[in-house]
Amino acid sequence: MVDWHGSYRAWRERFAIDQAAWSGLADYMQLLRDAPMNLTALRGVALQEKGVLNSLEVLAASDDWESAMDIGSGSGLPGMVLAIARPGRKMTLVESRHKRANFLKRAVDLLHLERVSVLSSRAETLLSQDLGHREQYDLVTLRAVGNFRVSAELGLPAVRVGGKLVLLRGPLALEECQAFAPWVVELGGRIEALHPVSLPSWPLDVGYMVEMVKVHRSPSAYPRARRLGD
Repeated sequence: MVDWHGSYRAWRERFAIDQAAWSGLADYMQLLRDAPMNLTALRGVALQEKGVLNSLEVLAASDDWESAMDIGSGSGLPGMVLAIARPGRKMTLVESRHKRANFLKRAVDLLHLERVSVLSSRAETLLSQDLGHREQYDLVTLRAVGNFRVSAELGLPAVRVGGKLVLLRGPLALEECQAFAPWVVELGGRIEALHPVSLPSWPLDVGYMVEMVKVHRSPSAYPRARRLGD
């Protein structure tokens, strides 16, 4: 395992993460390792880089947010990472699987993340039934939640006009953006940029952050109860 405190100084400096938050990220990774159930397949260097460092790259796409929602949080990537890195900001983690939601709640308590809340709900249910979450967030993130079209349909209705949706996607992100750009417009967004991400131990394994800007309100019919592509 790569030394967390000594080997990733460039990431810490690039995103201006203080010592307390950097240590908090190490504590969070330890909670994942100690969890009684298999929360993530990432272990060792993969957890550090494909999990945490990759999540921090969201800040390259958007770092001026005050409130954020992470949909389909699972083990907390990227939502928990962003909450730890930016402890003064509000983060809402949405996770429908109760065991994972319970892990996130426990992690929030143990790491003393006072501005983080965990909602055990499906995003399409939450955004259609609770208007307190619809089009309220400066930033919404999704990682490994369905296909590109599903992710856009779930995420954009939660973003306020002028805010951003950031999707963590794989090497086919450019083709996905070209294919689904009209769908993004239908949902009230515009694809703004693709941010390539390569990691120290996997320099040829390039993924992307897809940055979308919310330009007008999403139609009330979205997200649909039965998600396309599920």
